[in-house]
Amino acid sequence: MSSKVYRIFCFAIIVVCASLSVRHIHPNLTGDGLEYLLMSEAFLDHGTPEITEKQFEAINKYAPNHGTNISSVAKSHPLNVFPPFYKDRQGKIYSYHFWLYPLLVAPFLSLVKIAGYSMPWAFIWFNMVMALVASWAIYSCAVIPRVPRLLILSLFWSCGTIPYLRWTHPEVFTAALLALALTNYSGKRYAGAALFSAIAAQQNPPAIFLTAIFLIFDFIKHCCRKKSMAFPSYARVLCWSGCILVSLVSTIFFWAHFGVYNLIAHAGMSKFELISLGRLFSFYFDINQGMIILLWPFMALAPVLLAMNIWHSGFRRKADLANFFFLLFLSILLAVPALSTTNWNSGGSYVMRYAYWASVPALFSSAYLFFEKKYIDKIYMAVVCAFLAQNWVYSRYPERYDYLVYNPWARFVLNHAPGLYNPAPEIFIERGRHEEGWNNSGIYMYSDRGEIRKILLNTSVNNISRVLCSDGQAAMKYVRSSVRAEAAWSYYNLGTGCRSGWGSGFSRYSMPDLMPSLIGFGSTDSKFYTGGWSPAESNHRWSTGQDSNIVFALKEIPKNGLGVMIEGAPLGRQRAKVSINGHAIFNGRIPENGFPYLIIDGAWLNRATNILSFHFPDAHPPGNGDMRALAFAVTSIHLYVLKN
Repeated sequence: MSSKVYRIFCFAIIVVCASLSVRHIHPNLTGDGLEYLLMSEAFLDHGTPEITEKQFEAINKYAPNHGTNISSVAKSHPLNVFPPFYKDRQGKIYSYHFWLYPLLVAPFLSLVKIAGYSMPWAFIWFNMVMALVASWAIYSCAVIPRVPRLLILSLFWSCGTIPYLRWTHPEVFTAALLALALTNYSGKRYAGAALFSAIAAQQNPPAIFLTAIFLIFDFIKHCCRKKSMAFPSYARVLCWSGCILVSLVSTIFFWAHFGVYNLIAHAGMSKFELISLGRLFSFYFDINQGMIILLWPFMALAPVLLAMNIWHSGFRRKADLANFFFLLFLSILLAVPALSTTNWNSGGSYVMRYAYWASVPALFSSAYLFFEKKYIDKIYMAVVCAFLAQNWVYSRYPERYDYLVYNPWARFVLNHAPGLYNPAPEIFIERGRHEEGWNNSGIYMYSDRGEIRKILLNTSVNNISRVLCSDGQAAMKYVRSSVRAEAAWSYYNLGTGCRSGWGSGFSRYSMPDLMPSLIGFGSTDSKFYTGGWSPAESNHRWSTGQDSNIVFALKEIPKNGLGVMIEGAPLGRQRAKVSINGHAIFNGRIPENGFPYLIIDGAWLNRATNILSFHFPDAHPPGNGDMRALAFAVTSIHLYVLKN
């Protein structure tokens, strides 16, 4: 490819992608943008990242902000909320995110104010500058051939730069710095690579591992000879010391002010026990937010190119193959610490934000699969065009890839082959509910055309046998497979036939948020069992006849009602109708391991006498000579106050 054609293609890629980045943009605070905005305002006001009420007043009173979400976000995050704000040893308030990114945004914030634009534009302008600087570095990196540079350039914009450029967040900042680091690495300028990685590590700490590796490479390059060791120059030692110092700036700051090395980890927002192979797989291949969503043309093609590379050159190009696998290793090295985040459905746009910047080493690995063949040039250019077309499609329908909805591919798999997609519970629940948050007591379902296809529950609290279809049939009857997820969560994938009663889409089973047990009694507590019950046996009590009652009193009536957990087992296939003071709360077939969780409306309760009535139409003798008509053996009953 000639130099002129190469320049035209580079210019076209940058113009198209940059235009898509700001297409139909409506600047607002995203993610942790409030903290970064307050810190930038603090730097303009008094030259430090200390946040005071004055910064809140400044962003609320600034007239161009009135068309944004800044005021509403500021109201929901006052200075006395910890996190994200913490008081240091002197009583000054700082964010638990580091201040380097907002420090660099501060000059752009000043320009935005002069121009009369809303404050989020400062982040967009700065992010665009960082993206353009990274693009220039890729364009001018003479060590890498021109065609793979075009692919890297299109990958850099496609892997997340386009959607994240409008974020008031340091994702583009980190990705651009890593791109600068890797252009230096490709030219064997390891000290420069270490410095850019060290700067990136101030906002995304996993980058510090790259700093350490690049410093080791620089040491080997300048001090290790074939048969002897050479002493480094003073300039080289000073360079290394500077990289180390830069990489430790945030750690030193937080230790000096708070006595901890990382305030985010100290706040409980990172838990190392969450790191797992399942999350690592999710990081790259989750069809809702994994890296593969945006890089699928390259990730699908890479194994083919690798095989062709080996076939054409054998293992003569060992250095290129080593670089290819080394850069993939660097991507994984960046990913592993990010797996510890407690916010896994991380407010990402298209892909989760950690996967975006951690993908940068993988992008550069494509250069080392390139070799001089005309059809390889055509393959690379076809992939470049595929990414540009993909970017255009994605930018037209941003609402389809929001972090609180299933994207089209995920919905297709959940509808037609639910057993193939078993994501981290947070992804399944929050995208299904279209809001953040969940609790362990919930039973969450995905339905297609009125049929339940997938159920998620926490086995430490719930049991699939308690879940019923809308006709009273046990959902367990339709389960085709089950998969363990994080902690005690488990997925149950259902075949067709279990009607949901909620139509298509996502639903939460009528499972209460429970307070500690208000009343709990076992089968031997005879005072509760008034009629239709046999005498207590070793650990259970049988219902006799078709009608049985339990009576209990309350000191006060719970405003939100009661949750009822009835443990036991039916005698074969049994139906039941359960009511409280004449109000039906269950009517259907009893699951094998007992009733599902039942809910009692507070308006149906009395203080002195409450009658929980059971009607068992299928009660019958067990067939062992016992003539009693039995239906259900109860082991214990618990009544819970509902939280909501």
